[in-house]
Formats: sequence, C-alpha cells, structure tokens
Amino acid sequence: MELSLPVYPLAPSTWGAGEEVTVVDVVQSPLFAEFGGTRHTSYVPVVLEPNAVEENWRVRRLGAGVLGEIAQFDRARYVDLERIHQSQLLPMTLAAVKFDAEHGKFAVDVILPPPQLAVPRNNAGPDCLVLPSGDMAIIDTERGEFSAEQLASLAPGQWFVGLQTAGDTDVVVTLGERVLGCVSAADLDDVRAMLLDAPSPDNGCIVARAFFLDGMAALDIADYSDAADPMWLHVPDLTHSGPDGGKQFETVQFPDGSWAVTVDRSRAAVPTRPRTNSQGAEPAPLVDMDVVEDEGASILAEPATAEPPSSDDGDYLTEVQKARRRRSQDVGRHRKP
Repeated sequence: MELSLPVYPLAPSTWGAGEEVTVVDVVQSPLFAEFGGTRHTSYVPVVLEPNAVEENWRVRRLGAGVLGEIAQFDRARYVDLERIHQSQLLPMTLAAVKFDAEHGKFAVDVILPPPQLAVPRNNAGPDCLVLPSGDMAIIDTERGEFSAEQLASLAPGQWFVGLQTAGDTDVVVTLGERVLGCVSAADLDDVRAMLLDAPSPDNGCIVARAFFLDGMAALDIADYSDAADPMWLHVPDLTHSGPDGGKQFETVQFPDGSWAVTVDRSRAAVPTRPRTNSQGAEPAPLVDMDVVEDEGASILAEPATAEPPSSDDGDYLTEVQKARRRRSQDVGRHRKP
C-alpha cells in the first residue's frame, strides 16, 4: 500500500530512551495474524497521519493498514510535529507491539522523543547521509566557535550537525558554516569507526543528530548498518519553520465591495464542538410520540365522492365540508365493541 505523502524519519528515541505513547482503538486482527505466535515485543515502522475531524493521529503501519489512533491530548503535546504535516510530509517512527496476556490482546505504543526534542530545528540537506540514532557521544563545545549565550539559545533542541574527520586525532562537528566543537576523546574512536564504515555520499556530507539539553551537547549516533531501511538515512527538508508560521486569517475583497475571510479550521473551531460519535448520545425522535387528543383528527380522510346538494337553497357543499361530515359520522366505527 503506497502512502499519500513522502515520509519524514524521526529519531525514535533520545540517546536510547524514548517516550511510549499509547495507541487506542487498536485493530487486533492483523496483529494476531502476524504476531499471534510471539510473546516478545516487536518493533515496526509506522507513520502518523493527521485526522482533521477528530484532531488526533491515525497510526498506519508503513506500507500496510491502520493500527489504531493516538488521542488528541497526546497529539497536542507534540506541537512541532505540525511542521512536518504543513510541509506535506508524514512523520515516521517505530511502534512497539506486544501481547497483553492479562487482557488477551495486543497493545501498541508509538515511540517518540520528548516533545521539545522531537523535530530537528534545522534541515540536514537533501543529499546528505544521516546516520541512525543510537548511543551518546559528547561534543566538546569549548573547542568550537559558539559562545555560551549562543549555545544556550540552541537548547533544548535537536539539530543536524556535520561530521568530518581531521587527521587521526579529531572528528570535527559543524553546525551550519561554523565549528560547534569536536567529539570528546572518550567517544572519538567509536565515532571515527562509524564514519569510516559509512558510504561516502556524492557531496561527501555525513550528518548526525545532536541534542542540546541541560547545558550538554551530545551526538545521538549509531553505525550505518544499524538502519533497518535506507529510507531512515535520508531526511527531506521541512518548508515550515514553526507550527504557527502561516497567517491566522486571509481576506479577499471582491469587485462588488463584499469581503471574504478565510480562517484556518484549527483557529475557527469551537473547543467544545458537538460529539461526533454515537456513544452516549441521546436518540432524536423523528415522529411526534404524543397522544392525539382529538381521535377524529387522527383518522385520514377518505377520497371524496360527489353528493347531491342537501341545502334548501340549492348550494353545493365544498369538498372540505363533505370530508368533515363523513369524518364525524365514521368516528369510532373501526373500534372493537
């Protein structure tokens, strides 16, 4: 099954640890068909599709059907992921599938980084090779060109940084056109080995994810071969710098002097909108269930037939008068004695 939009690979975790976001309304049948004989946790790639009606996420397995949904509350926590949707891309991450023996069904959790670290604040570049996430490698920022104030402005956040070997003694970390620092001596050998094992892209640009948090800057990096699929190694550019980058409203004036105002649905919708599901909703009667007081009024009129005039002056009765006369004579004739 092909996706409607390209995917945007996320780092499922930060330095090996991620948040497990519960998936509700899990579709059980495909999970039993594939994982029915296993009791360990399986990890599958998924994409998060925005549901404009319920304002939640549909969790779709990559290349397959929907697994379930992520509640509106959890989606609202990850505001930066709206940048990905606005860029016409689908966030891709991992989901943990495990059998819940107590309830006799499968449970699914989507793995995401903390909200403030979920989406990179810059682009890697369309031709760059992005190494997978995995282990922490400290960046020695004292050897870089950034001041303490500039480093503080980068946190908390995730950034794509370039990696270049400098002889046999250093791995230089760059952010934009400036040197951020060098990989610490304790992690130097491991990072150098990862760079040597990675294939060189056409432009020679190898990128990794760096996290800035609590006064510390460190790579989140793993070997090239740890990527389950090559699509994880290439991250497209985001065209929106923030979730609220668009205009709040637009106005158009027509030649006749009238105006049209267009407002984004998320800004125009009432927070307490009507329920869209049938659970707990009151039934709406479609007919009047009250007792009819005038029984004669509830009996349908029979087709009118021509009758001779009954008045002395020779005037004929109208059809309405004829129907009323027959109705008054026939009241109750269908009742049982």
